[in-house]
Amino acid sequence: MDICPGCGFSYVAAPSTAATGELTTLLKAYRELATELAATERTYRRPTPATWSPLEYLCHVRDGLRLQHARIEVALLSTEATLLPMLADDLAVAERYAHQDPDTVLSDLISSGHRLIQLIDSLRDEQHERPVEFPKLTPSRRTIGWIARHAVHEVGHHLGDIQRGLGRAADRRIF
Repeated sequence: MDICPGCGFSYVAAPSTAATGELTTLLKAYRELATELAATERTYRRPTPATWSPLEYLCHVRDGLRLQHARIEVALLSTEATLLPMLADDLAVAERYAHQDPDTVLSDLISSGHRLIQLIDSLRDEQHERPVEFPKLTPSRRTIGWIARHAVHEVGHHLGDIQRGLGRAADRRIF
């Protein structure tokens, strides 16, 4: 997938070297949700049985940021890194996403995002092109730079999901 049909993010147009600036902007947008998340029952309610609540999406983004950080670290240690899938639905159940505290999750999300930004900023240009294998994706051969772009996509895409779950339109397209 080069362009996300849901949000319009282009993996091709977005350089991985711009990921940290985009992630910084997105983290500010998440921080702005703090009051809204704390003040509404919509935070906990699924819009449909098959659609996560804003809180569940918040947990997913936090864990996605942690996972992308770990994936980059693994890829930096091995020239033949094979990365495992997130198994997001299983993780949501195991970690009881729907029952976590939104303030704590948001704080952890912001912290995890800043850790990932620091790691991406520390990469040398050639490290962005280091290959990794994703056995569950087609094509499965990606790069560390793709992981950085994927983090931006996930954080931005799910910001829109959270905004809609809180009862408002996804008011801005970050990317």
